[in-house]
Amino acid sequence: MTDYIKTNFGLYNDENDPIYEGFYNPSNPRWNGWLNPYVTKEVFDKIVEDVVPKVFNPDWDDEDFWIELRDQKPNEDGLYYVGCGLCWCAEDDFSSEVNISELDELTLEWNRWLSTQSNIKDKPYMDAQEALMHDLSEYQRRYVTHFSLRWETAQNDEYARWKQAQSTED
Repeated sequence: MTDYIKTNFGLYNDENDPIYEGFYNPSNPRWNGWLNPYVTKEVFDKIVEDVVPKVFNPDWDDEDFWIELRDQKPNEDGLYYVGCGLCWCAEDDFSSEVNISELDELTLEWNRWLSTQSNIKDKPYMDAQEALMHDLSEYQRRYVTHFSLRWETAQNDEYARWKQAQSTED
């Protein structure tokens, strides 16, 4: 059995978003800075109820994505993986005592900024590149373009550190 670490997590789009109890695998805790949570059947059913659209909007929703998430089987440990490209944050991501990577910090910054933008905040899973395809003000377009450059630099730096660590292990 995998040695999961217990965590509380949520989407954190606004103060009314539910917080869920789950776990993450310490060998693969994050995807692009977002938490990769696993949950019990009870929590999984609650997430499906709260997050999966009841009616799919063909202009926005990837119906296959949501169906695959909803219809998945538990893993060998009896847990359901709900990372799947959803933008989850661990509750302790917002603690100043947690040492998080620059990509994690940028992810939190992106979520905070996106939640203040009335014309696009209803799209909580949007990344910066996707945001550029929407009708943005000049300020929003400059912010997203600058943010994307910062993200790319941080991602390249993090990869270089990982590559260096790999080479010293060999």
